Amino acid sequence: MTHYTDASGSRQPDRRRDSDLRARIDEALAIVRPFFEAESQWNGHSLDHMAYRRLRDEMPDLSQAEVHVLVVVAARIFGGGAH
Repeated sequence: MTHYTDASGSRQPDRRRDSDLRARIDEALAIVRPFFEAESQWNGHSLDHMAYRRLRDEMPDLSQAEVHVLVVVAARIFGGGAH
């Protein structure tokens, strides 16, 4: 089991399980980032529906659930509204 250091400096076990998906997060974030930028919004809303489509096109080996997880992560990081 891997560990991480939390905000208080304590060593904690890493409970995350999907290391393959975690390894692809940086690539996925680079693909979908433009859809969450302020200048790309449409009437104040992010284009997260376009992010789903783009990820499915760029990473066809991912399941629908994995694409959803990656778009939700991007929305949290970039402040979009995916849910």
